Amino acid sequence: MTTPEDTWTWDLTPNHWIDLTLTETGLSYMGTDWDCQSGGGYMAGFQTIREFLDQGPLKEMPSDIAAAIRAVVEARPVGHRVVVRIGGEQPDEIHCTFQSQSQIKFDTDVLFDGELVDGSYTTSGIAVYPGADAKGRRRMMLFEQTFEVTAPAEITIGELRPRFED
Repeated sequence: MTTPEDTWTWDLTPNHWIDLTLTETGLSYMGTDWDCQSGGGYMAGFQTIREFLDQGPLKEMPSDIAAAIRAVVEARPVGHRVVVRIGGEQPDEIHCTFQSQSQIKFDTDVLFDGELVDGSYTTSGIAVYPGADAKGRRRMMLFEQTFEVTAPAEITIGELRPRFED
């Protein structure tokens, strides 16, 4: 399921700005900062539409942009509550892509908790667990799952495979 993306940009300083993209899965904040020594782009955060409506913006943003986002969100069709989680042991970190939006989650097994309209969705990524393998590499498991949304649902990703093959 793909819907058109809406985007907004605002300056934090003359050489530091935030680009926000709104899709059916939520709000993706990407920053660009040419004032710091490392300079360049960084992931400034992700939040579901429900989180935005309940808690407000993740990052400071001009009130006119927040109002415009709220207007776009409220005009969209209402979706079903969907929770997507990793099954089994809780990972320390999850690095994933959900409907083309990158996310990093810490100390949770939940990839997504929000509303989705009817359609097909895909998520993939890496779950990072405590400890290391015999070669000292962090324990990582890959996952990929496509699922259909037609009603409220709890989806558990149970098929994970090792990141490193020995």
